[in-house]
Amino acid sequence: MILKLELQDRNGQFADCVLGFDTIAEYDRSREHAQYFGAVVGRMANRVGNSEFTLDGETHKVDANELTHSLHGGEVNWHRRNYEATDV
Repeated sequence: MILKLELQDRNGQFADCVLGFDTIAEYDRSREHAQYFGAVVGRMANRVGNSEFTLDGETHKVDANELTHSLHGGEVNWHRRNYEATDV
């Protein structure tokens, strides 16, 4: 989840540009209704039919989490992980 991301505007002023909650606890409490607020888009979006795909002639299986399909990265997808970043 992204709690805060400050970007500089044309006048040199920094402001938080993330629409979402201020704490991880608020995300956890609202997960059922706002599960993608602050989300990091991960390996795949949408569904992978029958939880498999072929790349360069090799078939790859992925987690099924919506019947026989994989939706948005499977059971442990990126929007359910917490990240910590620092200034570079």
